[in-house]
Amino acid sequence: MVKLIYEQLRKPKTKEELYKKLNELGLKWSKAQVELFISMDKNIIKKGDTYRVSVADNKDAVLDLIDKIIGTKPMIPIKKVMENVSKNVVVSAEEILKIALDSGRYESPNGAVLKKIK
Repeated sequence: MVKLIYEQLRKPKTKEELYKKLNELGLKWSKAQVELFISMDKNIIKKGDTYRVSVADNKDAVLDLIDKIIGTKPMIPIKKVMENVSKNVVVSAEEILKIALDSGRYESPNGAVLKKIK
């Protein structure tokens, strides 16, 4: 559910636009529930009358965490990164993999572990 909302808020939307889109996608929340969620989630930023998810902050936080965990090890399981993600950062294993690969600093031989590119 959170992932679905975050996906919708990668591009700024008003409360009404988000409400309509979530209902189209099968999340049958009331307008009040949508409003409560976007007002309480620290990863959602309000600018004017639109809301968006702060993806850049998550990317930096995830890369910093990977750097910290991998240290001098040759590779680490993505599962290990997931176990250490801050509670205020919502990210899936697939997103961690994509962030790591997109950074150009890591590769993944099997999609389950990360390895530093030398």
